[in-house]
Amino acid sequence: MLFTRSTLPRDIASRARTLSRPPFLAWMRDTPHSTSQITATTRFLIATRSHLVLITENNAEQASPTPSSSAVSPDGDNRWEWSHVDRASWDPTDQKLTVTFTTSTEPLTVTASTDTPVRFLTVLRERIEHTVVMSETITLDNSRNVRIALRRTPNGDTFIEVLHDRNAPPTDHEIRTKVTPVVARFRELSGAPLKTC
Repeated sequence: MLFTRSTLPRDIASRARTLSRPPFLAWMRDTPHSTSQITATTRFLIATRSHLVLITENNAEQASPTPSSSAVSPDGDNRWEWSHVDRASWDPTDQKLTVTFTTSTEPLTVTASTDTPVRFLTVLRERIEHTVVMSETITLDNSRNVRIALRRTPNGDTFIEVLHDRNAPPTDHEIRTKVTPVVARFRELSGAPLKTC
């Protein structure tokens, strides 16, 4: 269901403030799912200017929030800087949002309660795009791609990242002949460092 025009529950907003500074630009609520026969949890996905925040409701045994963490904790609260979000895809048939990250974090999947959360999806796309200063995709052999991007952090710093399929990384030869020249050009234009994971 689309909740962006209603008020974020007070307890959820309070917990979100410990992870990222307001304003909360948009939010959506996950379809409740059971973690046991008597316990059901609901997840809230919240977009702020600097972070994507995940809050899990009604979970008395969850760990304390970990603001520095960028790993999904199924029963906890989490946040990710927008510059750590790679992309997001929406499946209108299943009302399912999948968010992938530039780190080793597993993709995050959230199913909307009812209606398509149009406002949230729009803000999500805008915040991800805002972090990308410039990017270039290189095609390798066997239809593999490598994407090189210059991205912006919440405090305005920039860095260069190289993204590829973890199951089909570029060879040393491809790195030398195709990837490194583009990274060097980005570095010359921006002075930004190459991000290492």
